[in-house]
Amino acid sequence: MPTKCFARSLGYGVVAALALTPFLLLIGPILGRGSAIALASVLAVSGYLTVVAPSRIQGLRVGLLALAAGLLLLGLAEPPSVLLGAGVLLSVFRSGFLFRSRPARALLVEGSLLGAGLVLARLLASGGDALSLSFALWGFFLVQSLFYLVGGVSAAGSTQTAEDPFTRACREAARLMEDEGSAHAAGGS
Repeated sequence: MPTKCFARSLGYGVVAALALTPFLLLIGPILGRGSAIALASVLAVSGYLTVVAPSRIQGLRVGLLALAAGLLLLGLAEPPSVLLGAGVLLSVFRSGFLFRSRPARALLVEGSLLGAGLVLARLLASGGDALSLSFALWGFFLVQSLFYLVGGVSAAGSTQTAEDPFTRACREAARLMEDEGSAHAAGGS
């Protein structure tokens, strides 16, 4: 699952970045540049959650829920705050609804990826033109793709849980000792 989600995340970042310039050219004159960028961030996050979800139905549900939350955020906040809010929505919905890990680990990983993604996006968007903004969006999703390489994460609703490596090693050692003991008992008869 992590490799498949990693590839989907990378691919989505490229597609979203390529779609941003035409979107801004079409919607920017209608809503204004700042509002168009804010709307694009909400749509991009909703689409991302839909694409990287472990199952299609789960992706549609979470993607629509994130879209509703993002549209509410658009109505309540100024465009710069919406950009940060969209990143927070991505983190909360990804670790809260799509994937499971230990709470402290999820908070640390999501916080680190959100911060690093926003910093990289800010650096890449320094030109302010549509091309710079596209690179910024791609950079943000590039950093978000690292989520699937960190490990200790399982799909929500799966029977797998993120197991502590020490507990797994102890269980495996106990199993090996039992197998060795039964082999000696069988060989000694």
